[in-house]
Amino acid sequence: MALHCDASNSFITQSTSYFKQLGIPFERFSAEELEKKYGWNLHIFGPPKRIDDPQFGSFSEKKHTGGVFCPQSGYVIDPQLVTQNLKKSSEPSGKAHFIFSQTITQIHKRSGKIDGVTLRNGDRLYAPIVINAAGPYSSLITKLAFNDFEIPNDMKITTKPLRVEVANVPLPTNYNPKEVYPCCLDIDLGVYWRPESESRLLIGGAEPECDPLEFLEDPDQLDPNITDQWKNIVYRAALRMPEIPIPNVQKGIVAMYDVTEDWTPIYDKSSIPGYYMAIGTSGNQFKNTPVVGSLMAELIERCENGYDHDNDPLQF
Repeated sequence: MALHCDASNSFITQSTSYFKQLGIPFERFSAEELEKKYGWNLHIFGPPKRIDDPQFGSFSEKKHTGGVFCPQSGYVIDPQLVTQNLKKSSEPSGKAHFIFSQTITQIHKRSGKIDGVTLRNGDRLYAPIVINAAGPYSSLITKLAFNDFEIPNDMKITTKPLRVEVANVPLPTNYNPKEVYPCCLDIDLGVYWRPESESRLLIGGAEPECDPLEFLEDPDQLDPNITDQWKNIVYRAALRMPEIPIPNVQKGIVAMYDVTEDWTPIYDKSSIPGYYMAIGTSGNQFKNTPVVGSLMAELIERCENGYDHDNDPLQF
């Protein structure tokens, strides 16, 4: 669900245009329907503000005109469990092998082509193909790949780990815990939210201008402690959902996004033969994993068999 107002109009117009082109069903809800169904306060509060702003909580008489809902979309409640299930389902084939608690210290090349990696424990793994899918560590892997300057790094787009916080609060008291509620994007307040379980709600920031972005030079230096960002996103969401119980104990998740300058992921080959990238996925690509896997498989197979992806980009 995306709430419709002047600030979100461009995003919604573009999204629904793609939906129509691709035959993806969507529904439009009026403001009256949203107020009746969810009890949301649909006044315009934007642009988003920090809670120490004297204008925080002020609103205009203008309201959202409604919202757009895509019934075939959704969210993954437990990505770690999904990943474990994918691991288990791949193992019986005998073609998937996993090594945990190890760090890549070197990416090898022979005659200008990828030849494998070395792990911190000294093990040497030979492979003609290396795929960088390291999430917030992707920039470190890229540095390893190009560290000997044998082949210049011609990448114009880079990645950086971005620290993010997501708040975990009780469901609004007017919500029915037995009913399924949508994930909702609220550009006017610079937040999104979705149910986490029958009794909890996750609230995250949508990177509005008022919220400083905290990029990390070293992902291992992530501070896992909740900051005042928790209060800012929860209080902003509470303007829309006045029935949110705001607890005294702040609970949530601190993690990292892998972000490019334009927030668009990189699914591509590199100037090093055999080195491929599926990086810069920020916080929105997990559900696309099956499509990304098929895309990368076709890209790699085609390029390894002589396809000129640079001059004739693969259409997938």
